[in-house]
Amino acid sequence: MTQTEQEMQRAVNRFYVIQKEYYNGEIDDKELTNSVTQPFWQSMRLSKRRIASKGLRMEVPVWEIHVKGPEIHTGRVQAKQDGADIIGTSTRNVMTHRTFYRNDKRIYSKKEQEIASVHVLKANVQEEEAACPNCGHVGKIADYIDGCDYCGSVFTVNDFEAKISGFFLEENISQKVKKILKGAAIFCGILVGLLIVLTVISLFGIVNPSLVGDSEKDVTANAITLIFSTNMIPAMWRTMTGLVMIYSIAGVLLLCLMLRQIVGEEIVKGVIPAFSARDFFQNLEYKLRNIHFADASGEVASFASFDLQEIVKGYANVVDCNLRKLRFMDIRQDADKYYVTALAELKLSLYNGRRIRNKHECVKLLVSGKKEVFLKNTLAIREYKCPNCHSSVGLLEGGNCAYCDSKLDYENYSWVIDKYEKKMKQIHTYQWIKLGFVGIFLLMLLCNVYSSSREEGGIIELYEEVSNAEQVLNDFFEEVETPDELGLAVTLKEQKNEYRQRSYQYITDNGAEVSAQYQAKLENIGYVLDEDSITESSYDIYMPVEYQDEKGYIKLTVSFEAQGLVVELTVTEFIGET
Repeated sequence: MTQTEQEMQRAVNRFYVIQKEYYNGEIDDKELTNSVTQPFWQSMRLSKRRIASKGLRMEVPVWEIHVKGPEIHTGRVQAKQDGADIIGTSTRNVMTHRTFYRNDKRIYSKKEQEIASVHVLKANVQEEEAACPNCGHVGKIADYIDGCDYCGSVFTVNDFEAKISGFFLEENISQKVKKILKGAAIFCGILVGLLIVLTVISLFGIVNPSLVGDSEKDVTANAITLIFSTNMIPAMWRTMTGLVMIYSIAGVLLLCLMLRQIVGEEIVKGVIPAFSARDFFQNLEYKLRNIHFADASGEVASFASFDLQEIVKGYANVVDCNLRKLRFMDIRQDADKYYVTALAELKLSLYNGRRIRNKHECVKLLVSGKKEVFLKNTLAIREYKCPNCHSSVGLLEGGNCAYCDSKLDYENYSWVIDKYEKKMKQIHTYQWIKLGFVGIFLLMLLCNVYSSSREEGGIIELYEEVSNAEQVLNDFFEEVETPDELGLAVTLKEQKNEYRQRSYQYITDNGAEVSAQYQAKLENIGYVLDEDSITESSYDIYMPVEYQDEKGYIKLTVSFEAQGLVVELTVTEFIGET
């Protein structure tokens, strides 16, 4: 790293501290201007003023994170020559934690993985000589004590030092996509683990029913659970395997197609070979942030060839603004100017008096720039100078010189906005990616579950079979002739309908006699008595039934006492049951 890059690196590292101190009111505007360029100071000043006007305080702590992969950003400054200045760029993977406070009460908090880019300018100094920050004239540093004798610009020696000219946060979509896929894989892994536990429990329930209940209902439920879990486990494994394949394919596509913050740069380079999309992006964000934070159109009048009053009024509730993506759509030219059409996607934070909410906005822009400005190759602006007396001019005051009242023509510095069309977006790029991956995951899971359930008489067929059998069994139970239906002298006291079992409790004057009468009537209509089951107080009698070519019996257990009779209906040797 060269000495210039080292100096720039120190300025970048210092900026993160200065930014926090400025928004917290620990340093004032004058101290800030020692570290940042005039345009960037104006942007930060408007941002801070808007937040304060809403009675809010904002904190955006940023800390570096280390990731593995081709998109690693280390934060090291890379420098290049640009006219009278050297431009440095530092890009790093960071975690940000945006927090808004009102009366020291937190009303909004969100952590995000992002990519932080810091731009820094330093005058081209070679030993004892340096280029004037305004006109580029090279002279001895000692001669610049009172300013530049060549163009008359007034500045101080510290203007030759490295200053921050821009800072923005880019959405780290690649890391967010990895987070989605990692979450899906964890979900699948947890679900597979639960299914394995469920399989073990249900298997023990079949082998040893006393562990979970020894009724016929419990055993059947365990059998269904076992079949379900054993069918689901391979479905989940196939889903996890599919996710790995999708990650590999989608990862390449996203890196190639969707993750670029700037798209279509080649369209402009075809007409302006020396065009820098990154410089254009930085300059455009500066304008857009000022437009979103301005209280009056006069503060940003220099940026446009038309009145921005209605546009500025529409942003009155914006408290944070970040340019997320820029797409170049077209470029044309005439004898004097270039005209570029671009689509900008911004993330806005709005405050409605109660809470912070985020929205995404698309702005279609037509910007124009004088050809002679770009031929000078001096687009990096440290400070706006009056064209007449060369004193500093503040754009927030309409671009008029406070000393000689001359008007600064912004076209001599940068692009000017000719058209501005906006519309709010509810869903942006990352949300579409997230919805797409979630949809694919759910579709894969459902397809795998369905295919598994159809394999080897799976769970769907089992449930259908059990449901049909239950209905048939209920129909059979309804056909059983009860004592009261056969005209015996009984009064129904209680009826219970349980799983594959029914019981009727009757009151009677002579239970033994009524039970004998009931047995005789049943045998007369085709019931079969189990001679081995007869005791002093009970007997079993069967009704033959048939279902889907399988024969079985409905068993009636009749027990009696002096003044009572109980009839219990169960199923045996029926549709595979024993």
